[in-house]
Amino acid sequence: MKYKRDMNSYKIKSIAKELYVAMGLPQNKLTVKSAQWMKEQSLKYEKELQRNLEVEIETNIIVKEPYPLQSMAIEKAIEIIVNQKKYKFSNMLVIKNPYQFAPLCAMAVFYTKKERNVRVTVFGKEDSENISYEVKSGCNHTIPIMGLYPGAKNKIKIELFSKKNKVKSKEFFLTTDKLKGKSSGIKVNSTAYSSKKYAYDLTLIYGGDDGVFPYAFDRKGDIRFCFSMVPKTYGFKPISKGRYVFLDKTVTRHTDTNPTSVHMYVVDQMGRFLKRYNVEKGAHHDFCELDNGNYAVVSNAFDDNTIEDSVIEIEHNTGNIVNEIWLKDYVDSRFVDSPDWAHINTLEYDNYDKTLMVCLRNLHAVIKLNYEKKQVEWVLGNPEFFKNTSMEDKVLKPVGDIEWFFQAHSAYFIDEECDENGYRKLIIYDNHINKRRPVSYYNKSRNSYVKIYQINESKGTVRLYKTFVTDKSIVRSIAIYEKEMGRVCVMNGKVQSDDFAKGTIIEFDYQTGEMLNRYTMNFGFYRAYPFEFCPEHMSEIMERSSDYCFGKLCKIEEVSMPDITTADKVPPVILESIYSSERERTEKLKSLVMSHPEQIDSEQDMARIKLYVEEDLLCVKMIDHLLDGVYLIGKENAYYKDLSQTSQKRPEYFARVFVGELIPLNGIKDDKYTIYYNLNNKLYRTDNWIQIRKVEKNEK
Repeated sequence: MKYKRDMNSYKIKSIAKELYVAMGLPQNKLTVKSAQWMKEQSLKYEKELQRNLEVEIETNIIVKEPYPLQSMAIEKAIEIIVNQKKYKFSNMLVIKNPYQFAPLCAMAVFYTKKERNVRVTVFGKEDSENISYEVKSGCNHTIPIMGLYPGAKNKIKIELFSKKNKVKSKEFFLTTDKLKGKSSGIKVNSTAYSSKKYAYDLTLIYGGDDGVFPYAFDRKGDIRFCFSMVPKTYGFKPISKGRYVFLDKTVTRHTDTNPTSVHMYVVDQMGRFLKRYNVEKGAHHDFCELDNGNYAVVSNAFDDNTIEDSVIEIEHNTGNIVNEIWLKDYVDSRFVDSPDWAHINTLEYDNYDKTLMVCLRNLHAVIKLNYEKKQVEWVLGNPEFFKNTSMEDKVLKPVGDIEWFFQAHSAYFIDEECDENGYRKLIIYDNHINKRRPVSYYNKSRNSYVKIYQINESKGTVRLYKTFVTDKSIVRSIAIYEKEMGRVCVMNGKVQSDDFAKGTIIEFDYQTGEMLNRYTMNFGFYRAYPFEFCPEHMSEIMERSSDYCFGKLCKIEEVSMPDITTADKVPPVILESIYSSERERTEKLKSLVMSHPEQIDSEQDMARIKLYVEEDLLCVKMIDHLLDGVYLIGKENAYYKDLSQTSQKRPEYFARVFVGELIPLNGIKDDKYTIYYNLNNKLYRTDNWIQIRKVEKNEK
């Protein structure tokens, strides 16, 4: 009878288990906590993890903590929770979006007496879209849950394996919020033109001018990953181990055209900010990770205010610039005729032969440089463009009929080595636009193209191997060759279309040119890449070090004390009667700056300046080129950040964009400083102050 009762009890528990799963209830105890809860647990650790600063600062300005510090504090809070051994597999803790910036990820936290491996399955809307992976773990488990749907009840299974392969299983549901802002309206539609399945399980989309979060979608077009901070247009480039180079769009430096980002972060798929690099001359467009761990980054020369025309190497553990290449040192001087004369779009570094290849949009060219000897190896482009220039003898000689590219946006080798005929293949996304540097031989095609060229470097020749016709994309975009699958994936980032599509991805058969699959997006983008979750790396503990911010920024200059007796007070914010809201004011002033700039009230723009302090940095957020400069005026000392060295040369694109100029506060003498603005050569006093005291080494 006892056996019978036990069997009945087992059946009841089994039925209850099925009912709980069907109803979305936990089988056993399950504690689910929010991102906000996690943030609150971490606040107490931020101060102790803060890096050693040269100055102590008091201020009435808003104070923010650096993102890497916030991530480290959360990491420590999680580590303490798991070490308490309160949560076991039977009553595990699940934290939604623990690191604050990956809303479609969560973390399961629990302890086991013996080392156990874990398998996670996030169920898709169809079985083919299930996301499943194993994590090698120990006794303290911090297991990433990745690939959730936004605004949905997600079914999840977590399995625990013993050394004898016995399995414990827990199923539960986790509800996520809808994505915020413009990202809530993302739509991806798919069309199959053959029976062949699209190459990528997941595809990453980022950038563009629409203020949309970086996201990844599955083969059905459903979003399964999101990084909930909008980067600078080109700032979410994949590197290794599930990490990305992220450029902060809110912290920038004035230029004669597009403000350039000066905060370069390394982030990961769980939303952790791992490191920050202060890049004095700014970073943009493309990046690559070198064999030594350093980063090759497209930057700006700022020589005669030229921009988007240099490449720097950033030492990964110091932030120091250990190499810098100015493209103007390699090209004919006649081409250096505007601030954005070159416009580097991509770079590719060859660790073996120490060469660097760059795609120069505004020269209709790709140039390969010797990274160590600092000389031009070859130039790919129409020889007519370089005729009678100092570069003429470096131009690859065309073999056969060649169709040339115009304002290309990417160029990468697809062969590591030469074939038996001495050729290497180069894939180029040819936007086929002639706007920035018109040439007489341009054919007015209504399409963009992907072109694969065969280059014989020893003979100095080039031939056109394949061409794929694609949607017209006026800027951005990239093409990727998938050798093992025999596919070419074409990412058209800014499609000019009257219908739904603002960006498209088209997959071609490499051999036949047949279109296999096509995706359309209702927002444009900068680039798209294959995306793969890296749960093993996401389960690793984040390094906690006082060295989380590297590099330097342009310093503020000490000056003689200015006459402040005639300074006016910064006026209060007043919404002009012709506008119904701040949003309407912002939108209408963008057009007014082109037609009637004299009607813009600069003082009211100044009144809307926002300030914040982040450790030893002061950030001034304002309209592009609004101020001539910023003063810090103390009782005995005065400092000035001159912002008048540049002016906006392309207002049709960049007028009234927001910039976030940074002012380093270390090195400033002890004093209490009031902040003044220099607007149209007149001083205005703010109510904001910063008191600075240098910290002696023995105080740290």
